[in-house]
Amino acid sequence: MNEKRKIVIIGGGSGGSTVASFLRKFDRKSEIVIFEAGRWPTYSPCGLPYALAKIVKDYKNLIELTPAYYEKLKIKYHLETPVIEIKPKSKTVVYKTKDGNVNEEDYDVLVIATGSIGRRLNVEGSDLKGIFLATTFDYFLEMEEHIVSRNVKKAAVVGAGFIATEVAEALAERGIKVYVLHRGETILRKQFDPDFAKTIMSYMEKHGVVFMPRRHVHKYVGENGYVRKVITEEGDEIEVDMVVEAIGATPNVGLARRAGIEISEQTGGIKVDEHMETNIKGIYAVGDVAESYNAITGKKEMSMLATTAFRQARTLVYHLMGKDVKYPGHLNTSGVKAFELYAGTTGLINVIARREGFNSVAIPMTLPSNPHYFPGATEIKFKLIVDKDSGRIIGAEALSERNVADLITAVSFLIMNKVNVLDATLMDWCYTPPLSYDWNVIVESAFQAVKRLKLV
Repeated sequence: MNEKRKIVIIGGGSGGSTVASFLRKFDRKSEIVIFEAGRWPTYSPCGLPYALAKIVKDYKNLIELTPAYYEKLKIKYHLETPVIEIKPKSKTVVYKTKDGNVNEEDYDVLVIATGSIGRRLNVEGSDLKGIFLATTFDYFLEMEEHIVSRNVKKAAVVGAGFIATEVAEALAERGIKVYVLHRGETILRKQFDPDFAKTIMSYMEKHGVVFMPRRHVHKYVGENGYVRKVITEEGDEIEVDMVVEAIGATPNVGLARRAGIEISEQTGGIKVDEHMETNIKGIYAVGDVAESYNAITGKKEMSMLATTAFRQARTLVYHLMGKDVKYPGHLNTSGVKAFELYAGTTGLINVIARREGFNSVAIPMTLPSNPHYFPGATEIKFKLIVDKDSGRIIGAEALSERNVADLITAVSFLIMNKVNVLDATLMDWCYTPPLSYDWNVIVESAFQAVKRLKLV
């Protein structure tokens, strides 16, 4: 498309910034405007726990796209400028400037990328100082200041997902005694089957992290206005100097709802079609605020990952450029580091696959990362999830003291393309002793599945 348009984007995070910068690569004519309510330029929220751990030396190193970057691309970028109303009939948005003035901006295309809001526990004492959400740049800066000024020695992390795991690791890296309170038997229950989750937990326990399963916070007890104890419904009294709540997030849909944009009762996100368009023509949504769907089950879900936001943003840009590219759904392909251990996952874990009605089987496989004679060789513990009825690959998990991201990404491509295990045994894999073992763990897992399912 060569027509000149005015694209207004609400939100400068992963989704909004990707729409703006990616669109500019193809469209040099259109006017692009971003309104960002926060005070920080586009940064990597995924890097925040590693700044907390001091692996990243300065929080400001996490800033990825500066105002100068946007200026170079001729994108108008407004920091600390919240949009307070969307007017679909007049195709305008109302925003408030830093000095408090209220103005309007017209648009041809509107993109809502307002992200999500971290959930908080609604319990007695939740207003005490020293209780933080693990969500934003500012919250992590407040955590940092609290750790230093209060000489924090003990902390509780409430939650069992990726963020809770990363924050627990970060605090332990700082020499803080960490208690992780979680409701299930293991952490990361949506991402890893229990056996793999227990391995992750064991690595963290070696570094002093204490897991407290099947726990529910009853209340917080304070002293001089600061949190000092976590009391659980099960009767535990845990002395702490700080608490981090990492219990998920809710799509930030208030602005969209007030404008008459349809919100899913099932997921709480903005309903979008295969091109990320809402029920109002010309208004789109991407990122944590937009509903997604599982590429295997077809079920509507929220997928609050930066990579999902990137893929939704690119789908939208292709659509705006006139290409009929449809959003393919998500697999929640992701990973986590637990000290020396790297863990990756994609698709459905076996527990969830069976719950969703698949006649699934897990094919475990442990192979070396390199030939035995090569220095630095370690193990890769791998699991392929296969639907027995179709032979299709529907999930994978990997653990190693080597990076497993490329392995998991490769499996995600197989899943998206509905590859069955028989075809996967004929994959052409990269091999040289410094990089890999003679036999690829994906291929060998697929071969074991072929034998187990008697496909030959």
